[in-house]
Amino acid sequence: METRSLGYPYSKALALWEARKLLRARQEDVQVAEYRDAAGSLILQSKETYNTGNTLYYIPVVPLHRLLQDRRTKRAAQLLLATCAYLYQVAGIPYYTDEGSYLCWQYDMIREWVENDRTDWEAESYNSNRSQLNAAEHIGNVMQRRLSSPCHLNRFAELVEQFVPLNRFGCECLSIAEKALRLWRDHPQGHVYRHADTEVLHGDDDDYNEDCITMDKYIGFCAETEGWLYHTLSECVNNEFNECRDIQEPVLTRTFDGRAQEADSLDFECRLFSLMDDLCYLLNTTDNENS
Repeated sequence: METRSLGYPYSKALALWEARKLLRARQEDVQVAEYRDAAGSLILQSKETYNTGNTLYYIPVVPLHRLLQDRRTKRAAQLLLATCAYLYQVAGIPYYTDEGSYLCWQYDMIREWVENDRTDWEAESYNSNRSQLNAAEHIGNVMQRRLSSPCHLNRFAELVEQFVPLNRFGCECLSIAEKALRLWRDHPQGHVYRHADTEVLHGDDDDYNEDCITMDKYIGFCAETEGWLYHTLSECVNNEFNECRDIQEPVLTRTFDGRAQEADSLDFECRLFSLMDDLCYLLNTTDNENS
């Protein structure tokens, strides 16, 4: 748009308005701001954010374990196992039995609460709660070993190409596996924290950024999303999140200063979160139907 005839500062205001309009046509929620660089020249900076929608992206592995144990669903479930192996080994999704992970700490806190306050529980409740904790730990360790194996990634493409679905569950497993395989091929180095916003963090020594919901806190593999254990876990997590001021999300910042732009985008994150949504929904609904 021709702006010189308008004179300053109207010419600049119109140019900025047009820049915001053009950028928002590509990314609806993009924020555009103007800055001065060290030499005093005017530059533009755009910030694109993937809105996670206050969702807990907790992928349950106990339902997957059950599906792999059932001969009727085992073959289709192997596609989900390969998908989860990709998410764990390549995309960097944290696992709840990994020491140092946020969910590992939460599960340890729940176990400590149950075992140290035994007198507060009726015998039946105490035994049931400990049984759920022990099952989560045992199955978690078994599934972690499986997800860590390189064979699932080595055979991922072969599994997808050779699988012939026989029912709706098989079709859904194949669809999810195909999405994961395409994502891996399109973004071989794609990692969940690649564009994690660092501006919301407050330094490495700030008690694990307690006032910020970092991405590792709402993304991860968990045991399951049903029963006393998960309800207790989600209550603990949500109570902690209610005390936080900030949430860390994927953010892509571009600086327009006359130099060529790198070919970067949030395409990986958009597809990754969609994949996790589909995977969680399938594992939760299929497990409930089988139960």
